[in-house]
Amino acid sequence: MVLQLPAVLPSWHTDSYPVTRGSNAGLDKSSEKKHRMLNSLLRGFSELYGGSRSEALHYIDKTLENIEQNDIVNLAYCYLNASVANLALGNMNETEALVMRSVNHSNTHQINLTLLPSVAALIKYYYLNSDFKRAQQVVDEWLPRLEETSSHDARICRTYYMYGNLCRERGELDKSMEMYKKGLKVSEFDASQTAQAYGLCMLGYQLCKEGKNEEEAKLNDIFKTLTKCPPLIPVSDPLSIYRAKWLLARGEDEAFFQWAQNQNYDLDNQYDPFFEKGYLLYAHYLYSKASYSESLKILTKIILETEKSQRSYHLVEAFCLQALNRQAMGDKSRSLETLSQVFTLISDNEYCYTFVDLGQPMLKLLNKLSETDPFKQQSAKQRLTNIVAAFPTTESQTKAKTNLGLDPLSKKEKQTLELLCAGLSNQEIAGQSFVSPNTVKTHIKNIYTKLRVNNRSQAINKARECELI
Repeated sequence: MVLQLPAVLPSWHTDSYPVTRGSNAGLDKSSEKKHRMLNSLLRGFSELYGGSRSEALHYIDKTLENIEQNDIVNLAYCYLNASVANLALGNMNETEALVMRSVNHSNTHQINLTLLPSVAALIKYYYLNSDFKRAQQVVDEWLPRLEETSSHDARICRTYYMYGNLCRERGELDKSMEMYKKGLKVSEFDASQTAQAYGLCMLGYQLCKEGKNEEEAKLNDIFKTLTKCPPLIPVSDPLSIYRAKWLLARGEDEAFFQWAQNQNYDLDNQYDPFFEKGYLLYAHYLYSKASYSESLKILTKIILETEKSQRSYHLVEAFCLQALNRQAMGDKSRSLETLSQVFTLISDNEYCYTFVDLGQPMLKLLNKLSETDPFKQQSAKQRLTNIVAAFPTTESQTKAKTNLGLDPLSKKEKQTLELLCAGLSNQEIAGQSFVSPNTVKTHIKNIYTKLRVNNRSQAINKARECELI
C-alpha cells in the first residue's frame, strides 16, 4: 500500500512520490529508522498543508536529522521540501541555504523529479526577496539546461510561471505572456491538471488586466471545467490564492468574498505567513468596498510582520495599498509619506506592475509624489518616471472614457460621489454637505443612473476607473 507524498504541492496535486506505510513491527533497525523518517516527513506535509504549520517544520527538520546521507532520493525530497516549507512560512534567512542545497544535490545526482521544482523555488526565493538580478541569473543559467532535458515534463512549468511573474513585475508583458503560454502548453502535453490550473490563473489574470476580455473569458471557462474535480480547491492550497486574485480582477466580488470567508482569517489571534498574500488580497477587497479602516487594520499587521522577516515583495504591495487607503480617507500627507517608503525598497523597474495593477488612483498618487522635494532628485525621479511610464497612455485613457459615454455629473453629485468614495454614510454625507438625508439619497440615485451602476461598490470602482474623483 502506498501514500502519495507531494514534492511541493498539496495532496490532490499530480506530482507524487510513493512511500511505504504501515506498522513498523518486524522491521530491522535500519528499516525501522527509515520508516520513522518517512513517517516524520509525511507528518510534516500533513501539518504544512493541513493548517498546523507551526508543527510542519518540526517534523521535516526531524527527518533531515535522521536521514542517511546515502539515501539519495529521499534526501533530495527532504532538502526540497524543507526549503519550500521555510519559504512558505516566510523564514527567508533559512530558505536560501536549503534551496541551494536542494538544487546542487538534485543536479549532482541527476534527480529531475526534485531538480525542476528546486530551480523554480530558487527563482521564487530571489523574486520574493527583491533580488530580481539574481533571479534572472538563475533563469539564464538553468532554464536552457532544463529545456534540453525536460521540455515535456510538467514540473518545468513552475520555472516558466515564476519567470513569467518576474517579467511581469518588470513590465515585460510580452515575455511574461510567452512564459505563461509555454507552461500551459507543456502542462497540456503532460496532462498535468495542477500545472495547467496555475497557468490558467496567471495568464487569465494578465489578460483581465490588459482588457482582453474575450480571450480571458475562455480561459475562465476552461479553469472552471478543469477544477470540477476536486469540486473545491482547498484553502490551504497556494493555487487558491492565484484563483482569488483572478476573481478579484474579474470583479466577481461574491465569489471572492466566499473564498475569503473560507480562509477564516483571524489576525488578532494568529498571523500565518503562509496566507500573507491572501491577507493582502482581502485588504485590497476591503479597499474596493470603501472599508478603509478595516483594510488599514489588516495592512498595519502585514507591514509589522513583513518588516520583521524582511519579505520585501509583500511589504511593497502592503505600503502601496496603505497609501491608497489613506488617500481615500483624505489623509494626503501621510499617504504620500507612506508611498515614498516604497521607493526605499525598490530599484530600477522592480515591482512595476504592483503599482500599475492598482490603477488610476495609484497613478494620480504617483504624480503627486513626483512634485515632492525628495523626488525632484535625478535618481529618485528616474525610478518614479519609469513606473509612471508603464501605466496606460493618456490617449488610451481618454479614448476609454469617451467610449463609456457617461452623462456628466452635477457639482453637487460630484461632491456626493467624493464623500461616498471616502467611505461616509448617507447621514455623514448629509452633515458635511449641509443638506437633508433625502437630498443625499436623490444625489446617489442620480449618480447610479449616470454611471450605469447599481450599488456603492460599483459606483466607487467606476469613479476610480473614469478618474471622476
